[in-house]
Amino acid sequence: MKYTKFAVIAGGVLGLIAFFMPLIHVKQNGFEGKASAFDVIKGLSAAEDAASTGEGVAAGLGETDAARLAGDVKEGANTAKWIMYIPFVPCAFFVLFGGLGLLRRYGRLLGVGTLIFGLMGLGFWALLRAAAKESGVEDSLGSGVSMLLVSYLLGTLGGLVALIKPEPKVAPAPAAPVMQQPRA
Repeated sequence: MKYTKFAVIAGGVLGLIAFFMPLIHVKQNGFEGKASAFDVIKGLSAAEDAASTGEGVAAGLGETDAARLAGDVKEGANTAKWIMYIPFVPCAFFVLFGGLGLLRRYGRLLGVGTLIFGLMGLGFWALLRAAAKESGVEDSLGSGVSMLLVSYLLGTLGGLVALIKPEPKVAPAPAAPVMQQPRA
């Protein structure tokens, strides 16, 4: 259908906005806090910076132990940062596939890609939901996770619609008739 690509783009943009919205909201033992993926990545970058400044030596560790600890912290923080980006990858592809659909047509090929990334996103959402349920903390998922769900649903439905009823191919316009000059 003609407007499917706009729903896919809207889902992608909504998911990318969710990167800055609270993903977790914790209320436990008098503590209350919220964190978005952006906040977590900033915190991990700060941990990497603190590890590289050599604060381990100041804490009483030897030179080699402090260097090993700094390397472990950097490696762990870098891995955790990449893990935080993973749920937002489908959203970026929704924007990409929708944009390609704007340039050309939103056919079955783009629909398959959108559907695959949408289903992957729904899997990520289910994992986040299961982890929150397992933690036992009430209301631990923030509004960003709900926005991700809407994004994944828009992408999945957009891909499904493109598979069922793709945008029709545009036929080339007929050539304009050539006007001939009257002969005198």
